[in-house]
Amino acid sequence: MKDLLTLTPIQIALFFLVIGLIITSLRVFRNKVLYRILFLGVLTTGIIFVLFPVLTDLLATWLNVGRGVDLVFYILFTAFFFVIIILYRRMLSFEEVITKIVRKNAITNATKKA
Repeated sequence: MKDLLTLTPIQIALFFLVIGLIITSLRVFRNKVLYRILFLGVLTTGIIFVLFPVLTDLLATWLNVGRGVDLVFYILFTAFFFVIIILYRRMLSFEEVITKIVRKNAITNATKKA
């Protein structure tokens, strides 16, 4: 039981890092409930994995993955590409909005000069 309560320095550092991310996310995603719930779920999972790293090994064994670190890497790799796709879609949306604004501005300025 004593081993469960003994934290390594990296566990302490990661724990406080994740707590900081939780506080930041509550401020950033203030008006977006779904994002807040999703982000808090991910960070809570992160805290659990930091405090009990054996759980990643158990989950990896259950999923037939070599090590817990490999499982975490696969999950993060997939999540990274998911975020890239979301950001790309958002960038395209911003591009369309900017194009409409510039077009409207050009038409307005052209009619004023004519």
